[in-house]
Amino acid sequence: MSTASRAEREALRSLARDLAERELAPRALQLDAQEPAALEHCRSLLEQAGLLRALVSEEHGGGGIGAGELLEVLGELARGEAGCALGVLLENVAALAAQELGCPLQEEGFERLAIVPGVGEHEVSVREDALHGRLQGALGALGAEQLLLLAERPEGTALWLLSAEQPGVAIVADRSQMGLRAAPAAALELDGAAFQELIAPQRDHRGVPAQALALLRLGTGAIARGIALRAHELALSYAQERWQGGVPIIEHEAVGDMLAAMVVRLRAHGRPEGLVASGSRNGDAPLLEPQGALAARVALCEDALATAIDAVQVFGGTGYMVETGVEKLMRDAQYCTLFPEPAWQASQELIALARSTT
Repeated sequence: MSTASRAEREALRSLARDLAERELAPRALQLDAQEPAALEHCRSLLEQAGLLRALVSEEHGGGGIGAGELLEVLGELARGEAGCALGVLLENVAALAAQELGCPLQEEGFERLAIVPGVGEHEVSVREDALHGRLQGALGALGAEQLLLLAERPEGTALWLLSAEQPGVAIVADRSQMGLRAAPAAALELDGAAFQELIAPQRDHRGVPAQALALLRLGTGAIARGIALRAHELALSYAQERWQGGVPIIEHEAVGDMLAAMVVRLRAHGRPEGLVASGSRNGDAPLLEPQGALAARVALCEDALATAIDAVQVFGGTGYMVETGVEKLMRDAQYCTLFPEPAWQASQELIALARSTT
């Protein structure tokens, strides 16, 4: 289990908070525009800080921190730039899964490793020991050298590892991406791509694929909460500074009600790191059942979206202007509701879970 002391955890949070405030937030517009220099600069800083493989054990070149600590870091980073936080989550989960399955993380090919969840049978199929199909909206896949596909099959979930630079693999920028753009999405086109199946499909929630999915869900929830915190901070500051009718608009009943609703949402579900099983690290113990992680993710992401929308309303007409930053928060929050599975799929899974427990 993680042996980090309270002081060490606070130091880690402070590091993430400082990076978010000093480096990520000032570049939020450039990152949202996917300017290559800004993307590479921020990724380099995150790598230097040891955050891209923070979950991986120290013997494999990582930080060896616990899952709960990573969730805290993600929340802090998301207050500066949510797409960068998602990139940290994706690389950590991919590297951790690879480590757990004995992949050689130190090899050059694992420098850029991205995990792609939710690969359904109707999108990608296996024929003649190769992958065929097309997958749209793979967040974080653009620029990756190795891809770890989290493949959903009737018999369970499997992990497929493939090189992004081999024949039969085309990675095309997804121009439809509207949120979390600092984790550039891609469309994956597979036509006879060679792959390695790292583990047999499993339904057991203690297996590596299920734990990877649970961590992706909780991590997305942590990022969404960071977005909500930032949206509340911006809206509160603006409401205190903007005067209308001879008083700050925070004294207007409608604005006060929206700000109060933001606080209620932030306090309603607590922190995602509180859902991690005590002492769990690197998959040693179940983080949470995937369905439980899904329920937490859905609640946190829906709250973040509602909070971001309210923040835009507090800003009035200027809330839709790029320069305010709140319209970006609204787009990022919307994308969180769709990752790592779309809203309709999440609803179906939660309904099935509810029926099975009644």
